Amino acid sequence: MPLLLALPCSSQHSVIALDYIKTVSIRKAAPSFQQPVDSKPTASKRKKKEEQLTEAMISKLQKTFRPVLAVRELHKSALKVLKRPAPDDTVTASFGKFISEVKPQHLSSVVLHRSKRMVLDSIGVGVIGSTTDVFELALQHCQHMYAPDDISSVYGRRGTRLSPTLAAFVNGVATHSMDFDDTWHPATHPSGAVLPAVLALSEMMSANSKPSGMDFLLAFNIGIEIQGRLMRFSNEAHNIPKRFHPPSVVGTMGSAAFGPGTVSPAQVQDILLRVPKSKYINRPFPESEHEARHSFQFNACSALLDGEVTVQSFTPAALRRPDLLALLSRVRMEHPQDNPANFNSMYGEVQVSLVGGDILKGHCDTFYGHWRNPLTNESLRKKFRNNAGAVLPSEKVEMLIDVVEELDRLGDCRALLALLQ
Repeated sequence: MPLLLALPCSSQHSVIALDYIKTVSIRKAAPSFQQPVDSKPTASKRKKKEEQLTEAMISKLQKTFRPVLAVRELHKSALKVLKRPAPDDTVTASFGKFISEVKPQHLSSVVLHRSKRMVLDSIGVGVIGSTTDVFELALQHCQHMYAPDDISSVYGRRGTRLSPTLAAFVNGVATHSMDFDDTWHPATHPSGAVLPAVLALSEMMSANSKPSGMDFLLAFNIGIEIQGRLMRFSNEAHNIPKRFHPPSVVGTMGSAAFGPGTVSPAQVQDILLRVPKSKYINRPFPESEHEARHSFQFNACSALLDGEVTVQSFTPAALRRPDLLALLSRVRMEHPQDNPANFNSMYGEVQVSLVGGDILKGHCDTFYGHWRNPLTNESLRKKFRNNAGAVLPSEKVEMLIDVVEELDRLGDCRALLALLQ
């Protein structure tokens, strides 16, 4: 058996042949019970018979293993001459080199400003995401299926702690559960994957070795940078006609709908949406919050009715409003040839035909919040207050805004961690 285990995988088919040859060799070498034999063989005859049998088996085995061993040696030779890329030429090595060499001083003032905005926004959508059913399921699963490990805190659950791995997981679920987290080009939701991990690991560290605010931001930015570099390898990150990701288009749709302003359903005869073709977000009558958040029609009609689209726009009561249902029944869509499913060049257009014959139009190719048209600090804080304020008391919300703004100047990040507990 040890000899068989030493065979290369490509030669394992010889094992069956070896067993067969061994059996045949034994049968041929051994005396047949049907042949007359000496009833009292001498010791010398028995010894001679055993030697003959052994020699026959060895001869068969040598003939069997000779080609197998030759192939194995050839395999070894091939491995010796195989050219491997130099360590510095590999993608993994280049990433490792970047991670190990980047320092806080490499973070420009622009990077610090933008990353603090991302941290604040991600905390806000994570906190309100802790009110969703999917977050509750993820949290219960982690609490019931794994042994308690009270280290890292959980969004929206005072006193609840999990292992760093599980806390990062459930907080990541919370951040993306309502699909209100940040996105970028190439398409991904960067902060929701990185920030929960950085927070969980920071809480794991002892009180006298917490990372400084600058080190915290450095770790966050490294995660964002690696994520962006990996996304650049994707052939589908720029144009995704079959699996088109909705946040950019839905945001564009809502922005375009703001153009005509709010209207009364009784005044509306027809609503035309000119949008990229995307089956995933073509939901004429959404039946759930998730469907509503990913619906061309719902976002446009909500913007027309209310002048804005907020978290409250997707509550069950908002979905069943008679005025909203009346508008949804009058929506039709077109997919112009010059409006491709491309994150960088798509647009949204709304045309509202009124009963009296007037036509209102709105067009948007760079929605508010797009990287070419980012939210102002005032708008970002308004979004944070609306999200975090749904769970946290107002004084803690304001303290979080101040702490994140000062994060790069804090000696350690304990102030931030304490406000999230």
